[in-house]
Amino acid sequence: MALEATLGGADSNSYLTVAEADAYFGDRLHSEAWTAASAENKSAALVTACRSIEAHRLKVRREADPTFQDPIAPMTSGQALGFPRYGDDGAVPVPVWQAQCEEAVSLLSAGADGEQRSNLQAAGVTSFSTIGLSETFGKRAATSSLLSARARKLLAPFVSRTGTLATSASPGGEVEEVRL
Repeated sequence: MALEATLGGADSNSYLTVAEADAYFGDRLHSEAWTAASAENKSAALVTACRSIEAHRLKVRREADPTFQDPIAPMTSGQALGFPRYGDDGAVPVPVWQAQCEEAVSLLSAGADGEQRSNLQAAGVTSFSTIGLSETFGKRAATSSLLSARARKLLAPFVSRTGTLATSASPGGEVEEVRL
């Protein structure tokens, strides 16, 4: 699948293009895994990173209400990704696309071994051993689908912690409870 980074697009699978990510990594220390990767691998890393971000409990209402410009609803009703939202002024928030870059470079750096570790953590494995190597995972690592600690930190303001949001989006102004 080709990378599609149209803002608010129905077929978008990335928040940014390879060229935009190249510009980000031009000013970032320790981005060798990104600069050494082929254009094809960069695209695949961005798409995979975007999927991981979209899998989080993002503060995004997946269905837009045409009668109310809900700040956490997608900007257009047919967009594939959760961002931009009405409250984002028509742009993907900078920390979200930065998190995508950070996750992409982590994926490229980790390679197949990193994917194996991530799969073990997701399955609830707390430690494993192989010839000459033993690893123990902390509880926090198992709770996130993201490899990058930087990406997790950048996304923190956009991730729902409680799962419930009170809003007065109703036409009459009454408060309703919405599950995110």
